[in-house]
Parts: sequence; C-alpha cells; structure tokens
Amino acid sequence: MLAKSFGELHYGLVSAPHHYGHKKRLISARDAKAPTCEATIEDKVLFPSYSTDIGPISTDNILAVLRDQLCNNAACNPPIGIKSGAMVVAKDDQYSKCEISIGLTDGVEAYAYRQGDPDGAAKDECTESFNGMIQIIQGEVKECYLVGSQENHVYQAGFRALNAHNASALHISQGKIIQDTLPSDAKMPDSNSTSQYHDSVLNNKDSPDSKTAIYVGCVVGVLALIVITITSVCCYKRKKAKKNKRRQRSGSQGKKKKRATNMSSTLVGSESGRSWRAAEVV
Repeated sequence: MLAKSFGELHYGLVSAPHHYGHKKRLISARDAKAPTCEATIEDKVLFPSYSTDIGPISTDNILAVLRDQLCNNAACNPPIGIKSGAMVVAKDDQYSKCEISIGLTDGVEAYAYRQGDPDGAAKDECTESFNGMIQIIQGEVKECYLVGSQENHVYQAGFRALNAHNASALHISQGKIIQDTLPSDAKMPDSNSTSQYHDSVLNNKDSPDSKTAIYVGCVVGVLALIVITITSVCCYKRKKAKKNKRRQRSGSQGKKKKRATNMSSTLVGSESGRSWRAAEVV
C-alpha cells in the first residue's frame, strides 16, 4: 500500500514539485529505476486492439505511441493517426508539463504524462521510464509513475477511467474533456504497428524540428536551382562569345583574302601601265 493515494501523490508532484522535494527524495531512495504502479479499475479488461487511421493498434502499442511522442517532441504535439476528438493534449509551461490522453471505447482512457523537457540525458531517461511502465502494465488497467533523476522530472502512464474527475488527470484540471473514443478492432495489429507510429511521430510535420528540416531542404533546393541557373547562363554566354570570336575571325580572314585578290588583279593590270607608274615615281 502506498502512503498516499495515487492521485494525491501525483497531484503533489505535478502541481508544486518545488514544495515537495522531501517526497521526491523519499521515492527516489526506494529505487530510482522502478516505477510505482497500482490498479485503477478493478476487474476491468481492455480490448486487445483499437482502430486508428493507420490501422489496428494494441493497448501496449498505444502507450508506446505516447512514449515516442513525449520523449521525442518537446513541443507536446499530438501524434498523428488518431482522430482528434478521441485525443486531448494538456500542457503547462511551468516545469514543461505535457499529458496526452486517448479515449477508448470501453470507458477507459490511455494516457502518458511527462514533466520536464526531454533534452540530453533526460531523453533517454524518459524512454527508459516509460518502457519500464509498459512492461508492468501489459495491457491492464493500471497507472504507473516514476520520479526522474533530474530535478522536477516526473513520468506517468497507464489506463484510467475516461474523463475521471480526479487529481491525476491534467486535462481535467484544465477543463479539457475527451469527446470521442477509439472503437475496438477485431483485427490483430501487425508486429510493426509500433514502428509505423514511431516513424509517424518522428516525421510529424507539425513538430518544429521537422518543420525546420523542411525549411532547410527548401532553402537548399532554391539555392541549388539558383546555382544551376547561373551556371547555365555563364555557359551560354561563353559559348556565344566563342561563336562571335569565330565569326569575327572568319570575317577578317575573308577580308584579307578579298584584299589579296584585289591586289593581285591590280598588279596584273599594271603591267601595261608600268611606264606611267615609273614616270610618276620619278
């Protein structure tokens, strides 16, 4: 049994972590790498998979999608492939809080929560923390939390009652309600469904990093086009200049030939006028 209920402890860590430093040290002293978990709805069984825009996805993979998004996207953007009505994103700039919740058809919501930016070593710790929770939850209606090694870093994930008015839901405290749910899917998801979502998350066009890459690519493309255009113009001008020189050379050679022809004809015709030329010279 926990000294406090899960919701109370979560609320204490999330709302004012700088006032609860002694609690954080107490939890970290147990085992910094072992998450604390408890069942949230007794005897509740989830469907094996749920339907999304990308295809069926298992309960474990839903949490993996949220893990990838929270640990690879500091902007707290929603993952793609899940209809917007069934998903709520709650964030708070204080301590960089980010929570993504997805409504499921059986009155349950899957969620993952991160407090603290996933930068540097915190990124690896974020992924490892959620991996440990997913291994313990294994598709059951449980919630897990883990206090990170860095100051004010907290991780939480699992399944809880849909839109439950308790202190453990950041989106409820912000007045954001999940309006729709993902229906169950009889098809078993492919083994690579997580990797598909992983690629989608990392290539999400809404994220600042991917936008920067797109902008850089566009700029590089434009610069390359400009360089190619300038090179083509220069080559064209060089070829044109060479042609003009050839024409000038051929024209000058023609004039020389014409002069030579005129001179030869004049010399031939002057044989008869040799006397008057000689007299004129004298």
